[in-house]
Amino acid sequence: MGLVVLFIRCNINKGRIEDVKFDLGEGKKAVIKCKIINGDTIFNGEAIYYYANGLKENVVMFKEDKKNGTSVLFDSLGNIYSKSMYVNNKLNGSVLFFKAGTNIVETEQFYTNDVLLCIKLYDDSSRLKQYAGMSGNNLFYTIHYNSDGDIISENGDIFGDYFDSSSSLDRIKVNKEFEIKIPIVNPPKRKVSISITTYDVISKLRDSSTSFKLPVFNYYALYKTKFKTPGNMWLEITAELKDETGKIIKRGKAKSKITIIE
Repeated sequence: MGLVVLFIRCNINKGRIEDVKFDLGEGKKAVIKCKIINGDTIFNGEAIYYYANGLKENVVMFKEDKKNGTSVLFDSLGNIYSKSMYVNNKLNGSVLFFKAGTNIVETEQFYTNDVLLCIKLYDDSSRLKQYAGMSGNNLFYTIHYNSDGDIISENGDIFGDYFDSSSSLDRIKVNKEFEIKIPIVNPPKRKVSISITTYDVISKLRDSSTSFKLPVFNYYALYKTKFKTPGNMWLEITAELKDETGKIIKRGKAKSKITIIE
């Protein structure tokens, strides 16, 4: 949401915290808590944006000019439209969308570092009716539920192909902590397990490979390590999806080449 500053009512004192008013045009306004340092106005606290009718449009928290905390959007009648959480300007956690004029959640989206990992759709009784595993903008798994919560159909892969990594896979530095987040399917009535194996590209010596079972956080699995020597390696991902009884209903496997450099 862009801002056009037409007037500011504040004293320019170093380190002073003030509520600053902005005219956004077409009758819209905002009041944002700011830190004033050497004439610079830094968003640092609660920001309230208003419709032309005077009702709130958005209430969001800032820290050092970045969104950090809860953001609540309202429709022009004053009803809550959505709630979300930001960390350093990036969506992290659940984004809830409400049925118009009610507190009933219709849609829930889950993000990590602005990457969409899951979409859930609910009926008017707050029962889950559809689950979608997302890998960025790509759909990789879907499940449909009936009104009793039973699965009536499902299809797709166990994990997505968009990996959120701390560095490029062809420029991983020796002895520097490297981590990768792998989108996974993790819906009700299903259980997923996922592991990673690394081994040398040229020799393919699996007897000297290293395997890790990965911890699962909401809708992604996390792999974190430090590589000790440079070279080219295969990073192989394997996963199993089980039903409520523990029966394996699907297996998945993929691998990516990684390069470790000095």
